Amino acid sequence: GGCMDGVEKQKVKISLLSEMTEKAASGVRPAVLSDFDELARRVNSGWYQLYEINDGESYLITETINYAGSDKRLFVWCYAGKNIREMFQIIENAARRSGYSAIEYQTHRPGMRKMAEINGYNELVRIYRKSL
Repeated sequence: GGCMDGVEKQKVKISLLSEMTEKAASGVRPAVLSDFDELARRVNSGWYQLYEINDGESYLITETINYAGSDKRLFVWCYAGKNIREMFQIIENAARRSGYSAIEYQTHRPGMRKMAEINGYNELVRIYRKSL
C-alpha cells in the first residue's frame, strides 16, 4: 500500500485504489491539465498511487521517487476535490511517518500556489510538457 492507505483522521477516510475506476476518472479528469490517459495508465500499472478520499469526495494521485541514498520524495500529481487545507496536513503527516524526505507537486491553480506558500513550500521550477 501507499503511505496514505487506511488513514482516518478528523472524519477523513482515505483508501488506496488499485486502478482508475470510472468514478475516480470523473473526479480526477477536470483537475488534470496533462494527458489523463497517461495518468490513468500509470495508476493502473501501479507506478502511481490513487487514493479515494471520503468515498469519492476527493482524489489524490501520488508517485514515490527514490533518489540517491535515503532521499525518498512524495510527488503529488493531482489533488481533485474538497478540503485541500485539511489534506495538506494529513498528506504531510503520512509522508513524514512513512520516511519521506520531501513532498513535491506541480500546479496551475493560483489557490494551490497560495496554499503551498502558507504551508512552507518553496517554488523550485515550473514544469512544461508537450505530448508527442
